[in-house]
Amino acid sequence: MNIDPAWSRRAVIPATDNWPLCSEAAADEPAWLYLPGDLEAWLLSRVRYEGYRDSLRVYHPGLFRSFATVAKFQCKLNLKRRPSRCHVTVGHTGILHMEVNGGVAAHLETPHDPASARVDLRPHLRVGDNDIVICIATLDVPPSLYIDSPMLRTDARWECSRDLQRFSPASRCRPATGGTAPHHSRLPSLTVRPTREADGLYDFGVELIGRPVVTASGASCVTLAPGETPEEARNTNLQTQEQVVDTLTVSAGKPVTGRLMAMRYLRVESTGAGRVQDVSALAEFHPAAYRGAFACSDDRLTRIWMHSAYTLRLCMREFFLDGLKRDRMPWVGDLFLSILCNAVSFADAGVVKRSLVASAPDDAGRCQVNGIVDYTLYWLISVEQYASLWGDLEFARQWCPLVQRVLGWLRQSEDARGLLMPRPGDWVFVDWAEMDKQGAVAAIQMLYAMAMESAASLASLCGDVTVAAEHTKRRKALVKTLRETFWSERRGAFVDAVRGRRRSSHVSRQANLLAVLSGVADVRQQNQLCRNVLQGTKVAPVGTPYMGFFECLALMKLGRQQQMVDHIRGYWGGMLDQGATSFWEGFDLSHQGAQHTAFYGRAFGKSLCHAWAAGPVYLLSTGLFGLRVLEPGWRSLEVCPSETDLAWACAVWPTPAGDVRVELDRGRLSVKAPKGVRVRLAGR
Repeated sequence: MNIDPAWSRRAVIPATDNWPLCSEAAADEPAWLYLPGDLEAWLLSRVRYEGYRDSLRVYHPGLFRSFATVAKFQCKLNLKRRPSRCHVTVGHTGILHMEVNGGVAAHLETPHDPASARVDLRPHLRVGDNDIVICIATLDVPPSLYIDSPMLRTDARWECSRDLQRFSPASRCRPATGGTAPHHSRLPSLTVRPTREADGLYDFGVELIGRPVVTASGASCVTLAPGETPEEARNTNLQTQEQVVDTLTVSAGKPVTGRLMAMRYLRVESTGAGRVQDVSALAEFHPAAYRGAFACSDDRLTRIWMHSAYTLRLCMREFFLDGLKRDRMPWVGDLFLSILCNAVSFADAGVVKRSLVASAPDDAGRCQVNGIVDYTLYWLISVEQYASLWGDLEFARQWCPLVQRVLGWLRQSEDARGLLMPRPGDWVFVDWAEMDKQGAVAAIQMLYAMAMESAASLASLCGDVTVAAEHTKRRKALVKTLRETFWSERRGAFVDAVRGRRRSSHVSRQANLLAVLSGVADVRQQNQLCRNVLQGTKVAPVGTPYMGFFECLALMKLGRQQQMVDHIRGYWGGMLDQGATSFWEGFDLSHQGAQHTAFYGRAFGKSLCHAWAAGPVYLLSTGLFGLRVLEPGWRSLEVCPSETDLAWACAVWPTPAGDVRVELDRGRLSVKAPKGVRVRLAGR
């Protein structure tokens, strides 16, 4: 079932030597210091720059944080005696000014990034406490600092300041091998070789993101055209191309490397004296081990899980990105889904935190994330989701104040009924499907209720019972209003929107499945909307695998696991039937031929590796077993399996305390949990 060239259950592949973002530095080891959030902000600026450079159809709206250009780092060095020698090697970006006990120890100006210099501290040291203060000024890179010597190192004692007055603990990152600063580190790669087909087309067998490498027998001009399908790679019409096509000059016997491309297929055309001798790709992968696992008696579902996990893995880079070909950018809707899927597959906390930090609103919380109302709400929900799943209370305490500020800013957009209204210029997205999005949109209100619940939970994690109670009270009032405002007894469903006192006549799946997930729909309403909306074909299907994931979550909550399984088999399995090795941005079972790649009115506009399509990783790993995480960090779980047509199913859930193994065989359940994880069987 494995299709990943970098697959491993035990080892992290590829090696992490040049990808220091994979693990946090220990408190006593030297690390590169940054202002909190600056590394993520700089990496985001690089991701956006390179996305616009390599893709032709990128769209990534929103206001994002900037990294500082001046920073101050300080620590105290306590000495019992004055050393006879004290030379330290200082790594830094930009201009560095170092003072020890008020005296100038170094003033370094260098064009290199990073720079390194030896500094003699002995003339400035004294017995007892020594004040080490370093100011760094930069232009196009984040201020950063690294010191590793027996006497002084950039360990967890260091503080930093953005305004040179207020200090907080510095953000710390392990150094990469070879002296590369973490902000310049790159994802490692593996060499993948394709099979050659007719007319210069090469097939790598699976979706990849990487740099093509070509060798020719003589001087040539080589054109490299990527594609997620053979038709896209063969396409020569610039107006319908989605990525930049590379043209490289090749010398005899010397390999040349092209730009970063998303591809399964590569068209290689050569003009000149030489002929193409060798083609390969330096395929980039986020270092990871498949800590989670899933298998069942239906090979189709097992394959769907693996292809979903591979889709997620390819979209794990500096951050969780939406797709490889387009936009290759962090969008928070994709992030919300990716966090859940990651928790049961790779359990990589670092990429989640970087993604949340990079996509956060400004410190005042006065902007929509990605410019989209629903994505702002997903960001709020995702902060709590990460803090709870990984038990990261430090992160919860750090970001809880901004969560409260964002909710306070959103409150200013409520109407007299307490419904969240979009501001001029705000984008109400929800899904690529026919919906009524005029006025107060029901789906947005359901997400607003979920965001309030998440804010209450986050405040509780931080021990602030007063704030938690306030959010709980406001959510309760909103739920009452939503039931009165959007529920139609005649339709037996929640309508899409209201304008003033007038209800929309349109009913969509999206509003109703979110009503289930948010707890807005009571038991009676759940039964009616399930019958009138979620079952049958009276109401149009959702528009993407993204909302298909939410529909399956709603079916899980309603106890309709068999319907969920059938939907996964048909919908995601339908993509496998079309030859997919990763799952797509959109899919319609009724489409034929070229319709499968068309999107946004463009022949190859659809991304065929999209993070928001990875949902079956989470759905299958948890839904069949009725998993509920009851305490932060998976310390306590509830398992309540449901009957389906599967003879057996098993999964591995990677928790901070170790792996939980669960197996369901013809109704018999067995669970093996590590020390520190309590498992409760529902009804027992």
